[in-house]
Amino acid sequence: MADISKYKSVSLRHETYLKLKDLQHHNENLTISIASAITYCVNKEHRQLFDKVCPYADYGTVEIPRSSSEVSIK
Repeated sequence: MADISKYKSVSLRHETYLKLKDLQHHNENLTISIASAITYCVNKEHRQLFDKVCPYADYGTVEIPRSSSEVSIK
């Protein structure tokens, strides 16, 4: 079971989930998890909206966060 102090669940419409699947496999040489795709999209949008007014946001280069268990190189 996931650590509830680190992770939260979200409900998505089927159409949104299918779009995330497309984003997940956009680069055919690298597959990321759905959670990483969501994190990337949220961080990208948040940075555009709040970068200059959000002191706690440390985006770096808006890289896709992933652990070695999430990476699948084809």
